[in-house]
Amino acid sequence: MAKTYSMDSEQQKEALASAKAFLKAAKVLNAPENNDEMILMTPCAINTVFSCELFLKVLISKSTGTFKGLHGIYDLFQALDQNKKASIEPAFNKKVVFSKFSNISYNCLTDFLKAENDDFIEWRYSYENTKLSFTITAWIELAEILQSEADK
Repeated sequence: MAKTYSMDSEQQKEALASAKAFLKAAKVLNAPENNDEMILMTPCAINTVFSCELFLKVLISKSTGTFKGLHGIYDLFQALDQNKKASIEPAFNKKVVFSKFSNISYNCLTDFLKAENDDFIEWRYSYENTKLSFTITAWIELAEILQSEADK
């Protein structure tokens, strides 16, 4: 069972700053000039998903005071209060149109999060699995939406 954590307002600010830094690092790694550098995909994926994890933990902490020490993004998203979910999901579904991608069968944020729930763990140990894929555009959009919500 996952341990329960809490953050005071100062820790929330620090976690938010860290989440922003991880997202910024992911964007640098994903910059067009680095597109030919496949070796950068692993740190890009890890930084992007970790930023989402931290943004979600800040959002949960702000609303409930505590959060579980989980890495699963779907699990953390489910722990958000209904108002936050109701704000995030339509914003994501408006920005990310999965039907544009021929190799993806997701229809909405919930589908995406369920399928990609363990990306942080899988990409941390990417050398163990040669068949990983990563939808960087969707992850960065999600991170930016979560950042916007956490900044409120």
